[in-house]
Amino acid sequence: MIGIAYFAFFATAFVLSMMATRYVRDVSIRRGWVRDRDRRHHTHTGPVPRLGGVGIFIGFGLSLAMLVAGYRFIHHNPVYITGLLQKFGPPALIIFLLGLADDIFDVRAWVKFGVQIAAALVMFFEGMRVNPHVFGGHHFGFAASLVFTVLWVVGITNAFNLIDGLDGLAAGSALFSTMAVFIVGVIAGDRTMAIITVGLTGAIFGFLRFNFIPATIFLGDSGSLFIGFMLSAISLGGSQKSPTLVAVTIPVVACGLPIIDTAIAVARRFLSGKPIFGADKEHIHHKLMNRGLTQRQAVIVLYGISALCGFMSLFLMYPGAGTTGIVLAVLGIGAWLGLQQLDYREVTELKRLARRTIDQRRIITNNLAVQYATEHFPSASSIGDVVKLLQDMFAANDFDAFRLELPKQQMRESIFAWEKPDAEKSTARWSMVLNLRSPDGIEHGTLTISRAYIQRPLLIDVNLLTADFHRALAAALERVGEEPKAVAAVAATTAR
Repeated sequence: MIGIAYFAFFATAFVLSMMATRYVRDVSIRRGWVRDRDRRHHTHTGPVPRLGGVGIFIGFGLSLAMLVAGYRFIHHNPVYITGLLQKFGPPALIIFLLGLADDIFDVRAWVKFGVQIAAALVMFFEGMRVNPHVFGGHHFGFAASLVFTVLWVVGITNAFNLIDGLDGLAAGSALFSTMAVFIVGVIAGDRTMAIITVGLTGAIFGFLRFNFIPATIFLGDSGSLFIGFMLSAISLGGSQKSPTLVAVTIPVVACGLPIIDTAIAVARRFLSGKPIFGADKEHIHHKLMNRGLTQRQAVIVLYGISALCGFMSLFLMYPGAGTTGIVLAVLGIGAWLGLQQLDYREVTELKRLARRTIDQRRIITNNLAVQYATEHFPSASSIGDVVKLLQDMFAANDFDAFRLELPKQQMRESIFAWEKPDAEKSTARWSMVLNLRSPDGIEHGTLTISRAYIQRPLLIDVNLLTADFHRALAAALERVGEEPKAVAAVAATTAR
């Protein structure tokens, strides 16, 4: 009987959402309520209505109202539904209206985040919060629960908005997430979670009829923000009954694709110095299309990933024998391997940073060799001493050769070249030239250092060469170059 009720509610939400979406689409087209694409992140080629969230909101809201009215008609008080609606209904309406305003007028980012934080605070003080006991029974207190709740609500609310770049992608990914959370609710016996998510699933499915490739209406911020907020709210409601880590990990895994894409977007924009909340074409779906996939193929691949995340989240219902760790490890390894194939420049830089951290001892050795030579140039008494210091320095670092060229009038021998014994002479090299000038601007030669074109990173701080090193070398060359002139002058005086 309960299964029939779930199906009836799903079907009602599906039909109402489909009807509402069609009506909104047709009215938007007739009245010109469409927006041209944003070349920074959209892939469609022409103006399309962006008010699809209105259809989802109407379909879901009407079906929920009909459900409550039906229960009241048979003199049954659905406390488990009405109680939850009183807690998250008003902030959900606020988030929907916020998205609708952004679809029509373009709301500033700081305003959107401010409203989302306010909605999260309303939920928190209504008792829907990240349970502070979820981490092994340890109580983290009021402040920690407040911070985690706000971060969770704002993060999930925006996650589906960020992946809304291809026809049907955000709605389809949300569909798999809501289906997974619905199944979890049924298995856990949480009728509130189950009934809310099955209605939301039906509303999303009805909208997807018009949003899949080629889309005739888009989700818009009114839809993506509303869906994300609803999923965050539903998971918070479920966590109150499950004071374990599983209560947090299930929705995280079920919403794996948008969470991963959001985390990558924030990290790469931070690392590259770009606005964190700006738009670009570097999301996972854009990367897949850059590798030659069509829009349809990219969406299907990401549907598969969303379905896998939803499926893996079901294993967390049985957390014995380290299931939680295994699931998170599998998803983490899979995400890392996937990122390797998408050619993110930021990932390459992080790998280089990790490699340099491992090689830090070698970097310190090379840097100390430069500093040793710099400190001992003042004690060099001849050009031979200077060259010996250079040879010892470059023998201990990653350069393959150097060439010291002095003015001919300063030394009888004006070129001193050195090369590592094991350097391959046929290998192509790149060079860096240091002009050796004294503080008064007099040229004392040049030092050319070279290295083979190889993949192995250069494990030395080049700033040491361009700071004190070249000045100390120039001063040493000036001093040892003047000594022969001084000796000659003394000899001439003695002869007279």
